[in-house]
Amino acid sequence: MNSRLSSSTPFLLLLQFSLLLFIIKFPPCWSFDLFNSCSKRFTCGKITNIGYPFWGDGRVEDCGHRDLRLICDKDKTTIKIKDVVYEVLDIYEDTQSLQIKRDDFFDSKGLCSPKYPSTTFDSQLFEYAPGFAEITINYDCPALKGMPGHFSCPDGSTHKDGLIQLGPEPNRGCNSSLKVGIGRSYFGYIEEFWRMEEALFRAGFRVKYKVDAWFCNECTKSGSGACGYDVDSNEPTCHCADGSSQPGPCPPPIKAFGIIYSMSNWMLVKNWVRLHRLVRLGDSRANTTLDFSLFTFGSGLTNLSLFYGCSFSVVLPELFGPIACDINATSNVYVATREIRIDPRVGSCNSSVFVPVFESTAQGVGVRNKTISDALDEGFELRWQIGVDQVECERCERSGGRCGFNSSESRFVCFCFDQPNATCSTRPGLKISTS
Repeated sequence: MNSRLSSSTPFLLLLQFSLLLFIIKFPPCWSFDLFNSCSKRFTCGKITNIGYPFWGDGRVEDCGHRDLRLICDKDKTTIKIKDVVYEVLDIYEDTQSLQIKRDDFFDSKGLCSPKYPSTTFDSQLFEYAPGFAEITINYDCPALKGMPGHFSCPDGSTHKDGLIQLGPEPNRGCNSSLKVGIGRSYFGYIEEFWRMEEALFRAGFRVKYKVDAWFCNECTKSGSGACGYDVDSNEPTCHCADGSSQPGPCPPPIKAFGIIYSMSNWMLVKNWVRLHRLVRLGDSRANTTLDFSLFTFGSGLTNLSLFYGCSFSVVLPELFGPIACDINATSNVYVATREIRIDPRVGSCNSSVFVPVFESTAQGVGVRNKTISDALDEGFELRWQIGVDQVECERCERSGGRCGFNSSESRFVCFCFDQPNATCSTRPGLKISTS
């Protein structure tokens, strides 16, 4: 017997084998796609394959925490924290930590002519990693010459000399001071200035960033979500493949008719489900095809016509465009709010797609403040022709079974802990309700 076990809820059975009303949405190719943008990884020089909570260089601001922007310039990665620019030496995603060094500390003259203020952090976002702490660099300390940690500055520097001391408190015998992070392993070399140069110019220091990694793991688990950040609420969010964003995981993908969709909503009582096509029209230019022995279209529909790579000798008033797609750099895209064919005497297009939409919405495009995006977003209705007795499925669930379908015999089956049956009545101590 060729049988398949569905989910524990009757909804998935209905999704596959009952009379259903589908609302399928096709996001337009020109819509801003946070899912694809935030699915990209940051790579620059030695810093590779970095994702959430960072953004920058192809990952838009919605892909990461607003204060964790990475900038790539000639294979060098930098990050700006509290008005100080740091070179990013490494990112350890497993421990949520950054190895960084001040970008203005490139040599002795840079150390003596700092461009940025003291190293400070937002304690809600950063903290020193274990083994790292803060030191103070004091400047212009003529009375302290010869003390441990004292150094002279090259000619042309902003300051004449300096004094490195452990801890955050400045020395009163100096005119100014600066705080910076360093590895604790260097604390014992304060009298060996070349060692301190190594720490400040090359090794840098490590900080931990405090971001909820668990949320991101949950967001991406289904395969249809990309981690991001809501810049308005300053909270993490999950950007879904259907174009929506939400504070929790995105629905898992569903494959139907050879096309992958994401489920965004459903109502069991009214027998309908809302699906969003994961592959955007700019990526997959496939027409909607149905097995009409299984499906019928709902009422009140018309075909929206999308034409790609077009060239016309005359202006066609029924076409909107040209529109530039942000996927695959597609250009010269035109849209008609009804099904039309291009007369080869007036122009030609490389390809076309016809998508069912609600006729009432399509008629309002450009007239009642409706857009092409509105028509696509509302989707269209499909009805599944194979019926399943919902009472049977509910009885199966109450008995401890899982609703399924025997594809060989095209009939409902209840999968019990031991074998398929009408209901599960053989488990010891199980009370069966038949009402």
